[in-house]
Amino acid sequence: MKYKCLVFDHDDTVVNSTATIHHPCFQKYLNSRYPGRTCSLEDYFKKNFAPGFVEMCREEYGMDDAALQDELEYWRAYVENHIPLAYPGIREIMERQKAEGGLICVVSHSLEHNIRRDYKANSLPEPDAVYGWDYPPEQRKPAPFPLEDIMERFSLTAGDLLMIEKIARHMTCIQTQVEAMVETRKVINKMGDIREKAIAYHDRIAPTFDEIRAHIDKLELIVDNEMWTLPKYRELLFLR
Repeated sequence: MKYKCLVFDHDDTVVNSTATIHHPCFQKYLNSRYPGRTCSLEDYFKKNFAPGFVEMCREEYGMDDAALQDELEYWRAYVENHIPLAYPGIREIMERQKAEGGLICVVSHSLEHNIRRDYKANSLPEPDAVYGWDYPPEQRKPAPFPLEDIMERFSLTAGDLLMIEKIARHMTCIQTQVEAMVETRKVINKMGDIREKAIAYHDRIAPTFDEIRAHIDKLELIVDNEMWTLPKYRELLFLR
């Protein structure tokens, strides 16, 4: 066992929640409170990372503290009745970690009872510790408190932990790029002129492959070889 503790983010790491729950919920909220305003899935993904969800709501939609609280209550009611599905392969990774005597912890912006509900609904091993939105603001992700508390609580060092959040960010970027590329291809494939179609593929599709490849390269460096079942790109270079 390379890492004694796997520290998972929850949304879009363990469960496919942004595309199937959080973004649809936010769009429904906009429809009800700000008619005519929209937020694409791609923008929702990007702006949740930077500048962050609260900042996006303030800057893009002019929400004040009262509106943010209203949105939070709307979201809480929505997620109570919508359970996301776990990504394929996650359960196997967790079960192997547990079978080898390792720990599974969760550091997320989701509420703890929703996280534990999602784990149970998806037949995932029960996490050893959960640090969710229930904690005070100064102790929530990305504050160092959750990781420091995990190390103190379970007598671990920083080298014993593997954060899975970075994996989630690359996977999210890959997913959004692939979805955008598919939609672009649908438009291009309707072109009648072969030359125009070829130029469009060169100018609009080929660059997307480079962006996807960059994120896959990052994943290959992060994910342990035992968990990456396909040959890695750098390994293919030396195959005969």
